[in-house]
Amino acid sequence: MSIAKISEALKGNSTFHHVKGRTARMARISALATEVLGDREKASSWLRTPNRALNGKVPLDQIETEPGCRSVEEVLYAVGHGMYS
Repeated sequence: MSIAKISEALKGNSTFHHVKGRTARMARISALATEVLGDREKASSWLRTPNRALNGKVPLDQIETEPGCRSVEEVLYAVGHGMYS
């Protein structure tokens, strides 16, 4: 990474933080989905399929923002508690 990129990232004025945040959210949601649904293949499929509990939105698309990520987490917790199938 160049000095300019590092400097920009430290200022918080780059896509660096956005990508880092999205990557962290993706890891968190992927791990939760795998835990709730039992395996990585089911989790991967679930994350790529439009979901009625998310108003027909694809869970992976929702993790672009922290509020969207929390919505996906809430649905996964509900699934884990038998509220959704």
